[in-house]
Amino acid sequence: MLRAVISDDETLARRRIRALLRPHADIEVVQECRDGASTILAINDLHPALLFLDVEMPEIDGFGVLAAAEAVPAVIFVTAHQEYAVSAFGVRALDYILKPFRRSRFEEALERARGRIRELEDLQKLPRSTVDRNILVVRVGGRTVFLQRGEVECIMAERDYVHVIVGDREYLVRESLSALLARLDERFLRVHRSAAVNLENVREVHPLHAGDARLTLQNGWKVTLSRTHRNAFDEWISQHRLRDRLKLPAFKED
Repeated sequence: MLRAVISDDETLARRRIRALLRPHADIEVVQECRDGASTILAINDLHPALLFLDVEMPEIDGFGVLAAAEAVPAVIFVTAHQEYAVSAFGVRALDYILKPFRRSRFEEALERARGRIRELEDLQKLPRSTVDRNILVVRVGGRTVFLQRGEVECIMAERDYVHVIVGDREYLVRESLSALLARLDERFLRVHRSAAVNLENVREVHPLHAGDARLTLQNGWKVTLSRTHRNAFDEWISQHRLRDRLKLPAFKED
């Protein structure tokens, strides 16, 4: 049974979320909250696995709640304010639902949350020595797959999925690129709006027109480095003294 808290200052919004959850026998709503302070108390006292959270609430907003809570559960933002979406994924929210929304959109977010919670449960079952070896847990179809973070070469986004490339293997995972990157370390850098790479696996850099470049990885995959992400890439390369290995002079157009 997954314990859930609903936090929204609008009574009708809380009622709708509860109604949408009613057919799901595996989810128990343990508390409804109408402000940030009561939400923090509910999280700390009841330890829910799932939190449906509005952004703008009295006294303490949704981001303040997450900053103050002792342990943050899986979070789905449900709000009428689209301008906070980037910030929401920055605090590792699983999804961001804009009001008004359809039942199908809610069900999609709920299924994503279930998958993430299962991943965390599987990770907690591992021996501590295994967890310390940088395991990345992903859901692939109905399977739970454990990947070595260092072996992941790149991640390519495609609509609601990402392709996780490990050597000559490819895993299709129902998760956003931002959410998956939040679970990885500083070796991984977004190099394009729809791609991220493990910088330790970059073999060659070939400058292209208009400030872009083509990255060739150890497995032969080629990924575009867009000019908007070029400075961050170049800074990482310089910090780790890899410019000579990659034969990377200052970026020039062909």
